[in-house]
Amino acid sequence: MTAQQHVDAEMGRQLDHITQENGCLHAVLFTGDGLLKAKSSGIDRADAERAAAGLTGIGSLSRGLGDFCGTDHLAWRRTIVDFGEHTVMVLTAAANTYLAVSVAAGLTSDQIVVVTHTAVGVIKAMNEHLGAPERARGTTGNPNPSTYERV
Repeated sequence: MTAQQHVDAEMGRQLDHITQENGCLHAVLFTGDGLLKAKSSGIDRADAERAAAGLTGIGSLSRGLGDFCGTDHLAWRRTIVDFGEHTVMVLTAAANTYLAVSVAAGLTSDQIVVVTHTAVGVIKAMNEHLGAPERARGTTGNPNPSTYERV
């Protein structure tokens, strides 16, 4: 097993740790451009990748609201999306990396605090492995958006 495979497996185990909290359903770790980095074991890869892509949009919209608060110098930390029967929390994990956790309806504020605290603990524990470099379009002039170079 390579060092990166070990880190990826450990991130998955850490996300499983979050989902062991009462009412927590799934957890995904993803980059700012929607690439899945890790997922909890209770969600299949295709669903986790779809969630990562959609959640990237939520993070982007949230980061763009600084002007609404009277300044563009705010650092976005988290967004909570309430679906009535389920809630999704999206948190900044590291540079260009985000963690999303879904929880079931009916959790009390105290239970949500416990899930959030556990998620923040995982972020702190895995912090050195969480950052993802921004990707830039290739310099070849290829208009294909799937062609990127690491910055």
